[in-house]
Amino acid sequence: MRCRKVVTSDTRIIAGAKARDIHTSTLELFEKVLGPTTTTLAWKKARLINCTFNEPQLADAPQTVSWKLEGTDWTIHNHANVFSRTGLDIGARFFMQHLPENLEGEIVDLGCGNGVIGLTLLDKNPQAKVVFVDESPMAVASSRLNVETNMPEALDRCEFMINNALSGVEPFRFNAVLCNRRFTNNMR
Repeated sequence: MRCRKVVTSDTRIIAGAKARDIHTSTLELFEKVLGPTTTTLAWKKARLINCTFNEPQLADAPQTVSWKLEGTDWTIHNHANVFSRTGLDIGARFFMQHLPENLEGEIVDLGCGNGVIGLTLLDKNPQAKVVFVDESPMAVASSRLNVETNMPEALDRCEFMINNALSGVEPFRFNAVLCNRRFTNNMR
């Protein structure tokens, strides 16, 4: 999809791969996204895909998917590939009902995803600062957007951090770390 933004009808698009990896579905995808597509004959078990860019452009995908959070006035926005993209998952729903109240200091929403847990922490803990942490830049961006949209007055009590499990963070910095681990991860 990104190619569509930088190519013109004069741009030659050539891709190469092992012949066994170029399937009809691959060629159909090239045609759908870019335009008319052909392949060369295989040579030393490889072949080329030749494609001509075809206007008009496809409609851009929406930046976020949004949904109303039941029991609140909040609208939750999720960027692509953020867990629980179209609604609250059962684990988060249960966890939100049991979050601590009236904490002070810094609280971490570890693996924040779209930030729904952190938003609830901000709401239940007006004296606390919430640090939204996730290894996914899209998750952290979703969390920031959700605070900006639903609790803009609390932005000064927030920090947004792209980080893997608090690696390199100053020891003993936080008063509480809360983590709503996804139930869909493989447990070993």
